[in-house]
Amino acid sequence: MNAPYLFIYHHRRSWREILSRCSSTVRNHLNLLTDYVSKNYGHEYTAADASFGRRKVTVDLMRYLFQPGDTLISKDDGQFRGLVAKSWPDLDGDKKLILAEEEEEDEFDSYGHGPTGSDVGDSDMNSDSKHHTTMLVGAKANRNHAGEKFKSREAKAAAEKITKTFDIEAWKWSFDGDFRRVEGLYSIQLSTNASEISKEWDLHDLDIYPLREEMEQDAPPDEAFLYLAQPQTKGFNLRTKKWLDLNIDQIHPVAWNSLAFDSLVLDRKTKELITALVSKQISSAKSTDVVAGKGNGLILLLHGGPGTGKTLTAEGVAEIAKKPLYRVTCGDVGTKAEEVEKYLESVLYLGRLWDCVVLLDEAEVFLERRSLDDLQRNALVSVFLRVIEYHEGILILTSNRVGTFDEAFRSRIQIAVHYPPLRAYQRLQIWKNFFDRLESFKDGAVNVDELRDNLEELQKIEINGRQIRNAITTARQYAEWKNEVMTYDHLTIALQVAQKFNDYSEKLRGGLTDDQIAEDEGIR
Repeated sequence: MNAPYLFIYHHRRSWREILSRCSSTVRNHLNLLTDYVSKNYGHEYTAADASFGRRKVTVDLMRYLFQPGDTLISKDDGQFRGLVAKSWPDLDGDKKLILAEEEEEDEFDSYGHGPTGSDVGDSDMNSDSKHHTTMLVGAKANRNHAGEKFKSREAKAAAEKITKTFDIEAWKWSFDGDFRRVEGLYSIQLSTNASEISKEWDLHDLDIYPLREEMEQDAPPDEAFLYLAQPQTKGFNLRTKKWLDLNIDQIHPVAWNSLAFDSLVLDRKTKELITALVSKQISSAKSTDVVAGKGNGLILLLHGGPGTGKTLTAEGVAEIAKKPLYRVTCGDVGTKAEEVEKYLESVLYLGRLWDCVVLLDEAEVFLERRSLDDLQRNALVSVFLRVIEYHEGILILTSNRVGTFDEAFRSRIQIAVHYPPLRAYQRLQIWKNFFDRLESFKDGAVNVDELRDNLEELQKIEINGRQIRNAITTARQYAEWKNEVMTYDHLTIALQVAQKFNDYSEKLRGGLTDDQIAEDEGIR
């Protein structure tokens, strides 16, 4: 125990009780010690008490702030962080406070933190002032300042145990007014073991620690433990398929929105049927299949040309099901049968674990009919058939080459929705949807009334929904670059430039459209 004998400072009010439990010899020795300490350091003790009472502290008195076991709060880069002091603080030669600390390892923190040293010095101290407020403060003294934030953080982390999927302030309308999420949802890393997650997702450096005893208890933790809820947690971005560190303070429940599905230009009865199937998905307990665990999922096939609404339908299904959309493309999966099986099994497992709607885009790669002269293709199709057979969630397949499908898939698809080339009345509705969205921005950047006045002409232009969106985006950017309000003239220029490419491509194909060629070849 070194000077200024911080143990005595922190326990001096209970010193009499401590002495009463000691033998007379020990008591005499301790009395000599306390007399010495009082004579030489009593003035510092008094100064520390007075300074702390004013919620100020000088550099010399900073070491009196804490003792081992104290819960501390640090503010780093705007984020409050809970710590536990492991040693008595001391001052180095530059009068910086040196304090060994540890972060509570709980299930909200995917990284292990060993003992570290923190400098709490004069970096924020006004050189003209004798006092400053330290950035590292005790939780008890700081209860009113950051306590509610930590309690809120703990509550959010506890809620994640149940719902698992959260938004990171990410619901935004895209620039072009399309009804879709542009930032994506995050599945929060809680109880998933590292061994259960594919290595392809850059998890080689993720170290999952077992739950601490405090987290395993049924009784709620005490207030001090709440301050140790960490500011970040691991989350999996379902759009980019990457693990990221997420600020818990920015996590909030997903605000599900039905606008994406409502805005679909799709037959009313078809939309009702899809809604019914999603809302009343057959549970495994009520499956009509004679084999347990087989046929319990819902498999939808959306087929048709590009830009007809297939992906938007899948996004809308996820919204009405109130589940995140886990999108996978053939480029993610691979082409070898072993790779495909391993990847698809991991995707469907995580889809079930995180309660996702799984979207397999461009699925024709795995659905193409088998033949006697292509064994690799046969293996690929067989693997895909076997994997989806036992999937229990919602699986959506999209394709624009349904004519090449293997016949074995037909019986495994519960409902198939065809998306033919858009007709004039459908294009009209899509234009209206986009113009309504532009009007809702209320930023004065678009002359929506003029655009609506030309709807009759716009609906005659034979383009798909994605091309309509691209034209609006191009026109807005063009008008913004010219520092003008977007008008029908800007949109006309964007459409004319795009149409030149379409006309040239059609000329090379002998005057046939993509849909006509696909139909002639029996592909679509």
